[in-house]
Amino acid sequence: MGIGILTGIIAGSYPAVFLSRFNTVKVLKGDVSANKNGGKLRTVLVTFQFIISIFLIITTIVIFTEISYVRDRPIGYDQENLIDIAATGELAGHYNIFKQELAAIPEVKNKSAGSENLLQFGGAVTGMDWPGKVPGQELSVIVTHVQYDWTKTAGLKMIEGRDFSPEFGTDSSACLINETAVQKMGLKSPVVGAVVGGNRVIGVVQNFVFNNPSDVIAPMAVYLQANNLSHVFIRIVNNNHWRQTLSRIEKIAKKLNPGYPFEYSFTQEGYQQRFKEFSSIGMLAAFFGGIAIFISCLGLFGLAAYVAEKRSKEMSIRKVLGAGIQQIWLALSRDFLKPVIVAFLIVVPLSLWSMHTFLAIIPYRVNLSWWMFALAGFIVLTIALLTVSYQGIRTAVEKPVTNLHKD
Repeated sequence: MGIGILTGIIAGSYPAVFLSRFNTVKVLKGDVSANKNGGKLRTVLVTFQFIISIFLIITTIVIFTEISYVRDRPIGYDQENLIDIAATGELAGHYNIFKQELAAIPEVKNKSAGSENLLQFGGAVTGMDWPGKVPGQELSVIVTHVQYDWTKTAGLKMIEGRDFSPEFGTDSSACLINETAVQKMGLKSPVVGAVVGGNRVIGVVQNFVFNNPSDVIAPMAVYLQANNLSHVFIRIVNNNHWRQTLSRIEKIAKKLNPGYPFEYSFTQEGYQQRFKEFSSIGMLAAFFGGIAIFISCLGLFGLAAYVAEKRSKEMSIRKVLGAGIQQIWLALSRDFLKPVIVAFLIVVPLSLWSMHTFLAIIPYRVNLSWWMFALAGFIVLTIALLTVSYQGIRTAVEKPVTNLHKD
C-alpha cells in the first residue's frame, strides 16, 4: 500500500506541476508550445521500462535453461519403477520376512534397504584414515548403511570390485566408496583392498546424484547393516499392472506392520519435486516479465501516438511527394524502436554480470551463451514492433489533406 501511494504521488506530481506552470491567457488562446523536455522524459521512462522488461526476460531464459540443464543431468542410477517404502514401526525389524514374502510376487524384480533414501543423505563424518593421507588433512564423508543388493536394486554401477554379498562373512567390516571419495583421497588403483576408516574397501560405486541436484557429488562411504534400516527399496516390473503389484506389497507390509500406515513414494517423482523451487522462481520471473512487457508496451504505444501526431504533417508531405505506406511506416517505426534498442544495449552488460553472479553459486550450471540475450532482444523487439505498427500504419494510410488542414 505504501509503494502504491508513493507511486501515485510521484506519478501525479509531474503533470500537476507541469500544468500549473501554463499561462492561462495563452492556454485559452490555444497558444501553447510543446515542451521539448517532456518528450525527452517520455523517451527516458519508456527506455527504463524496457530495461526492466529485457532484464526479466533474460533472467527467465537463463533460469529455465538451468532447470533443463540440471534435469537432464546424468543421475547415475535407474529411477524408473523404483519404490521407496518408509520402514516405520515394526517393518524395519521384520525386513527379512518382508523380503521373503516379496519374493512370491513375480512383478518384484529386486529389493533392498537403506538408512537413507536415494535422494537425501546426511550424517557426514570426518577423521577417517586412508592410505597416503597427509597429516592434518581432513575430508567430510557422507556415511550410509544398506542391506544386500542395494546397488543392484537402485541400478548403481560398480566401477571396481563388488557389492556386499552374504557369501562373504567379512563384509560386515568392509565398505563401498564412490568415485568422489577415491578422487578426494587420492587413492591409487587398485582401490579394492585399501583400508578406509578402519574398513576394507571391497568396491567402488559410480557417482550418482543426491541431495541438491545442481550440487557437486560429495564423497560417500557405504556400510553393511543387517536390520533396523528406515527405507525399503523395491524395483517392480514396468507394465500396466503396477497398481495391483503395489496393492499386494501394501497388504504384506500392513500384515507385518498393522499399527502404521503404508507410506511409499516413487523415487523418480521425488526427484522431480526438487525442481519445483527452481521452476517457481522461473515462473515468477516470467510472470513479472510479462507484466513489465505489457506496461512497457503501453508506454511505447503512448509515445508512438504522441510522435505520430507531432509528425503527421511531415508524413503527409512525404506521402504527397511520393512516399509509399511502407516507407512512412518504416520512418516512424525506426524512431519508435530507438528506446528499445538503447534499453537492450544498456541491459546486456548488466544482465551478463548479474546472471554470471547468480550462476556462480550453482556448482552444476549452464554456461551463458549469446543466444539467451539475442532471444530476449528478439522477443522484445518483435513485441515492440507490433505495438508501434498500429500507429505507423494508421499515420501512413491517413489522407494527406486531413493532416495538412490541422491547426
